[in-house]
Amino acid sequence: MGLKWYYIISSLLFIIYLVNGLIAIPQLSLTGDEGDHMNYAIRFAKMHPEKVKPFDDASTMPMSVLNTIPRAVEQLANPSLKKLTGV
Repeated sequence: MGLKWYYIISSLLFIIYLVNGLIAIPQLSLTGDEGDHMNYAIRFAKMHPEKVKPFDDASTMPMSVLNTIPRAVEQLANPSLKKLTGV
């Protein structure tokens, strides 16, 4: 496969992930540690990944920032949207 197919497949996987997130977000409930992961992901996206609570800040995985992409797109599409997730 050439480099062109790499970009096509990568783009398609990203679009599938984004659409799946946009469809699933309104239907899913929070899990126990989702708030920690989302808080860290938002801080990471804002370029401030430092732990704010050294012992309670459970998530330090940079991949968590991928979870903010569908939510950010949803927020851009509907600026008046308010989610009660603690972030």
